[in-house]
Amino acid sequence: MSRNTNKYAMMVEWHLFREKEIKQAVDEARLDVAFTRAGGSAIISSPTESAALRNITPLSKVVLSDGSEVVKPELWLLAIKKIYAGLDKKQKTIARKRYRQGESYTRTCMSLEISQNTYFHTLNSIRSYAVVVAVQAGLVKVF
Repeated sequence: MSRNTNKYAMMVEWHLFREKEIKQAVDEARLDVAFTRAGGSAIISSPTESAALRNITPLSKVVLSDGSEVVKPELWLLAIKKIYAGLDKKQKTIARKRYRQGESYTRTCMSLEISQNTYFHTLNSIRSYAVVVAVQAGLVKVF
């Protein structure tokens, strides 16, 4: 992988590792009564209207518990969903074990009875595909 490709892969992987935190931050922002529409100056008196607008307005960003900001968090969650949907069975298993469960490569290799070489070759394929999905979603700009 080239230096730039590696940079993009690291960015996408960061979001894959933090998927659960991003989802939680989005859910909390959606429940937050103080949430207001960006640039909205109209006062809405109906709680039903307020809730509807709060739920259809895309969040521009969320802040995770460590202070990290995620721009376009709902788009990232959709991209992550698409990444997993586009993987074959072996790739999906390795991705789930690495990103969602935080399992070490040695443990994954032993449980799946695969070599370290196979693991990292598969992981490179996952990373490449993940970057393509992120670029397609407009989350990563390559130029």
